[in-house]
Amino acid sequence: LCDRYAYEGFGETVAFLTAFVYWVCNLLGNCTFAVLVFSSLGYIFPIFGDGTNFPSFVGASLVIWLYHFLILQGVKQVAVLANFLTIMKVVPLLFFISVVSYNFDSSVFMMDFWGNHLHDDVSGESIGIIKQV
Repeated sequence: LCDRYAYEGFGETVAFLTAFVYWVCNLLGNCTFAVLVFSSLGYIFPIFGDGTNFPSFVGASLVIWLYHFLILQGVKQVAVLANFLTIMKVVPLLFFISVVSYNFDSSVFMMDFWGNHLHDDVSGESIGIIKQV
């Protein structure tokens, strides 16, 4: 059966529809993610263009099929890959936070924090933070 909880609660038709909608969402999500990745790669490698051309299609298909065959090998290999990719995502974020923290200048941040020195170009009237709200 498709989804046991849906089958037990609502019957065979709802269980099938639940599984079918889940499958369609995964299909669209994978395709969207592949276009996003190859569109981003298009900035570095012009052959991929905006992510909707034939080389992008071939590359995205290869990535999705490779991931599929990796999953067929077992969950442990996928878990190792997921952990590696998570580390590869966290490291640039930590690097960015450290660079921003080191170069943060509080005087620039606090300069006219309340907007007391802003003026409307048309009327010349002062625009404070309260007037903006």
